[in-house]
Amino acid sequence: PSSAALLLQKLGVDFVGDTFEEVGAEKCGALFQELGIDFCVELFGASEFWVAELFEKLQGQFLTDLFEHCGPGFIADLLRGLGTDFVASLFRELGTSFAADFFKNLGACYVERLFKGLTYHYCARLFDQLGSAWTAEAHCIMGFTFCVQLYGALGSVFTARLFGTAGCDFTAEVHSAFG
Repeated sequence: PSSAALLLQKLGVDFVGDTFEEVGAEKCGALFQELGIDFCVELFGASEFWVAELFEKLQGQFLTDLFEHCGPGFIADLLRGLGTDFVASLFRELGTSFAADFFKNLGACYVERLFKGLTYHYCARLFDQLGSAWTAEAHCIMGFTFCVQLYGALGSVFTARLFGTAGCDFTAEVHSAFG
């Protein structure tokens, strides 16, 4: 881990979270963009468990505002830099309810831009690493209406490529979750 990542971990989730909240989502977002993707990957990529604790500390409107101020393009670049192994482990650590509620709070338009920034290949790899049961449960929590809005916004070509890359068994299990 980088020295900056070690410093944040030593300071602890409570201190870092309180500091982020005091500074504000808009300024934190601007700072992360100024620091750049590579630095942020080093900063947050040291431990998905620490990031999960931080997300749980910052949950709610602050975390949503932070992602909105960073923008879906920046977040997509960050997630690609962290890799699907890290992101899948982070999502599993946070749990399906947290992840699904977080996506719903961001909104279908934001998530659509995020998914397109990640590419259908990355999303399919991530879904595969999360597993069909986890992905199906998250889709059920997000709800039918949100999923229709999201996949409608993504369009038929992206959606077909995403689920086609994920495979027939995976796609069947996710879709059967809706009954």
